[in-house]
Amino acid sequence: VSGEPVDPDVISFYSALEFIAVPMITVASLRKVRPHPAYVEYLSWILSGMRCALESIAEINNIELSRNIDLASVESDHSYALEDLIVHLKNQPTDSGFYLENPSLSLANYALRADQLGPSLAQLEIEGINDMLGESFESLPEARTALEAFVSKEDVSSEEKLLRFFHKLTLGRLKLIQDYDSPVVTRGLGSMG
Repeated sequence: VSGEPVDPDVISFYSALEFIAVPMITVASLRKVRPHPAYVEYLSWILSGMRCALESIAEINNIELSRNIDLASVESDHSYALEDLIVHLKNQPTDSGFYLENPSLSLANYALRADQLGPSLAQLEIEGINDMLGESFESLPEARTALEAFVSKEDVSSEEKLLRFFHKLTLGRLKLIQDYDSPVVTRGLGSMG
């Protein structure tokens, strides 16, 4: 409109900032509001915003990120009950036009996926931290504490490793809401060329 040439770096920078803002604004409500009116809807915005922010940062820095992640699914003692809950909730109406599906159904789907994929996701996180730090942590809290200490004192030389780790972890967490019918869950960055 202005006749000025488009600066892709500026657009990428502000895109990354915008994607970072979504998780920062919405994540607190997931922890504070009980019962949350749309837990999975908000979670989809948070995780998708995080993924897009990381991908924007990678694009700005010419870092190729893998979009493939496989998590092994396990069947627990709770799987059948969670599957039954989903069947019961499928016939419930959606409360308003704002939600893509009934919030109780989306939460039940999330609970089933967390039950099935949670152990693999925890293992993915521990292994990623162990690889990055050269350690052998066995518990997730211990590994997360060490990662936080590493991040707070590390210089820019580890940025690419951290970017890859958090991107992979975010893709894994998105698998927990893979049943949620929202384009924001699977949409990637568009091309500017």
